Amino acid sequence: MARFRLRIGQRILFSSLLLIAVMVALAALSVVSLGQIQHTVTALFATSIPSIDALDQSDRDLQQLLVAGRLLLNVQPGTDVAKKQLSDYKENAQQSLDRLNIYAKLVQTDEQRKLVEQYRLARSQWEPLSAKIVELAQSQLPADREQAAKMSLGDAGAKFEAMREFLNKSEDLVLADSQAARAKAQETYDRTLLFMLVISVVGLAIALLVSFLLSRSVTRPISVSVAECAGQMLGTVVPNIKRTADLVQKINASSNEQSTGVEQINKAISQLDKVIQQNAATSEEMSSTAQELAYQADDLRKVMGFFTVDAAAPLGLPEAPKTEADETGIPDEEPSVKQRSPKSERREPTAITLR
Repeated sequence: MARFRLRIGQRILFSSLLLIAVMVALAALSVVSLGQIQHTVTALFATSIPSIDALDQSDRDLQQLLVAGRLLLNVQPGTDVAKKQLSDYKENAQQSLDRLNIYAKLVQTDEQRKLVEQYRLARSQWEPLSAKIVELAQSQLPADREQAAKMSLGDAGAKFEAMREFLNKSEDLVLADSQAARAKAQETYDRTLLFMLVISVVGLAIALLVSFLLSRSVTRPISVSVAECAGQMLGTVVPNIKRTADLVQKINASSNEQSTGVEQINKAISQLDKVIQQNAATSEEMSSTAQELAYQADDLRKVMGFFTVDAAAPLGLPEAPKTEADETGIPDEEPSVKQRSPKSERREPTAITLR
């Protein structure tokens, strides 16, 4: 029995370890996948979005710088409007450079760094021309202002557009990297979800199989033990049942014998009752006969008293008294015989029946 328990314990332990291994694998995969997704999301929020924002802000500053420079060419130098446009021009130029430096700190690939270097090179070529345009725009001479306008629309304008093109390429590159990261995160999510479903189904199948095997391995020995115990109990009960049946048969035989004895006793009592009834009838008849004989003897004595016997004197018999008939010579009438008393009715004895 201890060996049987040990085998069951080993099976349960093995099954538990198998299920634990499946759950650990599922948990490890979930952790790894979540880590990848978290890394992608962190990169998007910490790098891609700030980079796109910095590039957009820098491009907007350059656009406002261009507007301020064009307005500066169309206003009278020295006026408040001219001063304001000049201030906006310088401020936007500095802001665009600062925001580009922010983006440069966020770049992750060599291609992005290459575009940053190309932008700075184009800016270094544009800045002297821009400074020359601002200087000519502040001149009072129409020729200088006309030359500034030609430079703004000519070589300086081309350098400015080339510089902005590098910003646009950088922004497109960041957007492409963000789309690739999003696609990778989506792929990781789909793969993880599929693997988790497969692992869950496999774990469920293993759990069902283990439950079936455990129940089978546990219930089969128990069934054998129960069958053996039941056989032993039947082996013990069957002789007892046989003994009980023998006792019942003996009791039944005794009951039959007692019933026969009681029946015989009833018959004997019935016969005795008949004999008693016959004896009672005979006794009553004898009593009636004796009474009748007594009456007849009395009548006979009275009749005998009528006669006189001479030899009676010597014998010392008393003399019969004379009657009126002796004196007159007329004999008396014959003495009447007394009526017999009717015989008493016979009672039939009641038979006694024993139950």
